[in-house]
Amino acid sequence: MERTRKITLSVEETVVEQARAAAEREGVSLSAWVTRTMRREALIAESAAVVAAEPRMRELMDEHRAANRRALSRALDGTT
Repeated sequence: MERTRKITLSVEETVVEQARAAAEREGVSLSAWVTRTMRREALIAESAAVVAAEPRMRELMDEHRAANRRALSRALDGTT
């Protein structure tokens, strides 16, 4: 198992409540849910940096990122 580190973040109350609800629906802890979400966003950012020189690839990454954010927003709103 990968080593963990405690960090302090300032997050809007509504976002925290939405994240807690999403984690509960998925049956995972808030920490696990936030870690997974942070990992996904970091991988997306890293991938985007790697392909930034290729215009069409950048378009595809932007479309993929937008789709992921829409899905995350729906999950946080409790809609499908």
